[in-house]
Amino acid sequence: MRQIRELLRLHREGRLSARAIGRSLGIHHTTVTDILRRAQEAAIPWPLPANWDDGQLERRLYPGNHGRPHRRPEPDWPAIQADLRHHKGMTRELAWLEYRQAHPDGLGYSQFCVHYQRWRQHQSRVLRQQYTPGDQAFFDYAGATVPIYDRTTGTATPAQVFVAVLGYSQAVYAEVQPDQTLASWLAGHVHAFAAWGGVPACLVPDNLKAGVTTPHPHEPTLQPAYQELAAHYGTVVVPARVRRPQDYAAE
Repeated sequence: MRQIRELLRLHREGRLSARAIGRSLGIHHTTVTDILRRAQEAAIPWPLPANWDDGQLERRLYPGNHGRPHRRPEPDWPAIQADLRHHKGMTRELAWLEYRQAHPDGLGYSQFCVHYQRWRQHQSRVLRQQYTPGDQAFFDYAGATVPIYDRTTGTATPAQVFVAVLGYSQAVYAEVQPDQTLASWLAGHVHAFAAWGGVPACLVPDNLKAGVTTPHPHEPTLQPAYQELAAHYGTVVVPARVRRPQDYAAE
């Protein structure tokens, strides 16, 4: 309750916004907004009456629940984790916004993150990847595009982020490319080899059209130019299997 008293003081006396109060107290601005809304609906005065203890303030903010916040609905953590892993552009904040649309009086953003982290810590770990130095490297394009701005016109052009990761050291090479064409794909590999100062024994790409024309669990068909690049550098290409995240867990 001491933090709520300070929150009310900053709002009533300091005239601070919800975001500014959140930064000052170390809580998310949506939680601040929720408390201020409750205070307004309960017509809580400021300064608080001298005879109001913490229990009185709680009962005013959370009526009908013996002065304590009611138990808020727990999010569907497995579904949220699946969205975060498999949907490009999905973030914790977006997942929380979807949860709050279904449960307007649910957890605030900061508590949402705390509960999610607590849930993750209790999940069993079923996969541990072991890599040998120089053995494997993983290749893909990362997430959504990034805007590149023309200095003269200010026009924004979407660009791709090529990412390569060494399995053992987790050394990352990344570059911005204009597209996901075969030429860009191959150039990214050449630049990664140069940055690392060597070539891994096995290349593990995702199943992009630039490198793999026909994905298959056992006999994928590679772009001829991609095969030629591998032969030139004395390495092999083993594409990640479709819907097998353990094959490219380093990315």
